[in-house]
Amino acid sequence: RPVVKQVEDRRVFSVPNTKISYAPGQDGPDLLFFHILEPHNRAEEYTEGILELFKAFGVKRYCRIGGMYDAVPHTRPLLVTGTIAGKPIRNRSGEILSARSTYEGPTTILNVASEGAEKLGIENMTLMVHLPQYVQLEEDHAGVARLLEVLGQFYDIPSSLLDAELALDGYKEIGVDVEKNPAAKALVERLEANYDLRVGSNPQESAPLSPEVERFLQGIEQSQDPED
Repeated sequence: RPVVKQVEDRRVFSVPNTKISYAPGQDGPDLLFFHILEPHNRAEEYTEGILELFKAFGVKRYCRIGGMYDAVPHTRPLLVTGTIAGKPIRNRSGEILSARSTYEGPTTILNVASEGAEKLGIENMTLMVHLPQYVQLEEDHAGVARLLEVLGQFYDIPSSLLDAELALDGYKEIGVDVEKNPAAKALVERLEANYDLRVGSNPQESAPLSPEVERFLQGIEQSQDPED
């Protein structure tokens, strides 16, 4: 809920950018859920506050989950990159889910929190689902379902949370639209070929995208301006 505070005879409304929930474990560990948003300022103090909470509650593992847009098709299983204790995550059969992300953009306070957690002796785990860059959904249920599927290898996830039908509905509509647009269909086919090479040979290597696809994806990124 918004917090109202008095500042120099003015009422200032602020919305907390961190929500913390607690779930006691039955056959596993107790869980703390942090919903964290980047602060606009005083990031160092904010990060220190997160680490103080880790220490106060005796956190043993810091698991960071999220999503990012990538040059992947909606017609293939969503890729998940992740590490645990600095090593690529493997599924129950021993197969590596996907290689570590090659993202080289700006760092965030969450990366700083991860580094701080390591210094405290807390095990770090990261899971990032890669979403089709041309599919800009307000709520990507397929991405959520994929993350829950992977998390289910480490935690007891209730089956009621995995709504497979809801997860597929959004992408089904995209598929119908793609079939009606020859240019979009050609783009998806190129991304499929890139995906198959990426997964089938070396997960750390991707087939180079054509200049046309690169320009198309760059156009999507630029259209994310809030004023656009």
